[in-house]
Amino acid sequence: MEEERKKTKGGVLLFLDTGDLFFGKSKGSCDQKALGKADLILTSYQTMRYDAINLSHADLLLGVPHLQNQGKDLGLPFISSNLVEKGDMKPLFDPFVVKKINGLTVGIFGLMAQQPNAPPQSSGYLIKDPYETAGEVLGPLKEKAGLIIALSTLSREKNIKLLEKFSDIDFIIGADKKSRRPTKVNQGYILSTGDKGKYMGLLNIVLTSLKRPLALKDIGIEKRLKFDLSRAEERMAQLDQKKGEVLQSKNERVKERFDNELKRLKQREAQCRKELTALDHGGNHFENRRIPLAIRPSEKTAKLSKKRKEKAKKPTRSATPGPHIRITPIRDDKSQRLTYVIRIEKTPNPVRSLGFDVYFDAKALKYTGHARGSLVKHFEMFDVNRVKSGMLRVGGFEAGKDFIDFGKGGVLVRLDFQVIGKANLNLNLGAFKDDISSWKVAGQKQR
Repeated sequence: MEEERKKTKGGVLLFLDTGDLFFGKSKGSCDQKALGKADLILTSYQTMRYDAINLSHADLLLGVPHLQNQGKDLGLPFISSNLVEKGDMKPLFDPFVVKKINGLTVGIFGLMAQQPNAPPQSSGYLIKDPYETAGEVLGPLKEKAGLIIALSTLSREKNIKLLEKFSDIDFIIGADKKSRRPTKVNQGYILSTGDKGKYMGLLNIVLTSLKRPLALKDIGIEKRLKFDLSRAEERMAQLDQKKGEVLQSKNERVKERFDNELKRLKQREAQCRKELTALDHGGNHFENRRIPLAIRPSEKTAKLSKKRKEKAKKPTRSATPGPHIRITPIRDDKSQRLTYVIRIEKTPNPVRSLGFDVYFDAKALKYTGHARGSLVKHFEMFDVNRVKSGMLRVGGFEAGKDFIDFGKGGVLVRLDFQVIGKANLNLNLGAFKDDISSWKVAGQKQR
């Protein structure tokens, strides 16, 4: 882990935990098995050299003395701003930590949700009002830190209220059970990676100015807009192929549904383009991602019927003769944009890892960007890189449950180009790797 910190030159790499580290629910007691599991987690966090670990009400089942002793013995940075002794109201743990790395000072404080029915261990401590506490903590933090992060086990509604009251908080990382997109409130954002430790959140922040307010922008919205645009254009291309058949139909309801859907898609396309044009990539910005930590069966998979379970156990089928990939060009003559939608037909085998090269005439086309398709939307890694003039390299992998299963079809990627000449506008794919090494492209010879 220390080596990973050293690799991040010119940036800040912090490891944070928002709370509910040991127990998902407060049951009012802690047996030896649970205690052993908690100590194993603490030892692993020591190895990973965490920078701040917020405590939740459920974590206190271990007992405050035990947490204090383990924190001291293992050097673990437990924090809690509103957990105090009943008598003198002194914090039982550090109310906040300040980290200075590569010239940036980051202030991190933790808030614990108040509980109406506290367990017996709570007799010696008190959980203060989180809003009152935030006001007290932010005073010294504003003077010390250029970026302020709150680790919170409060409800989503209370986190929203916290950002409404205190504009100096840049990010609240919450313990929300639902994994949601970043939620902006005033100048700050609420982030969450879900529950049960299934995912790790990765927050990439780029600061070009430390002048407050930081005016952070979520650039992750660009990828979502491109994905929505890709789906709208793909569907419009499908409707365009059916247009003649619909016009010949004598069923007026069919024509009406066709016209309504096409109208809705055009409105969505125009809205996406408008929002993409308005995006400003300058200034302070961030991107929030979540990364699956392990392959876990979903609840839906666990409830499969006996018949479906037997079907799922059948041997994986090998790749069959294609075509497996189809390229659909979508041209906008007005703006001289040309988009190639690369679509997978029916997959002959599951795909966890893939790679291929894209060849085009650089005198006729200028590559401007890409958008993930629905099939790789949740891939752990997927990217398009420019190798040289007239050549792109596409690749990705998924170690979790979001791989492309057998028999699936849909959009893999959308490649955007600007038409700069009147030469060859064709796109060719080749050098297929990994799980698609034997696949073929419709209407194209294998390179």
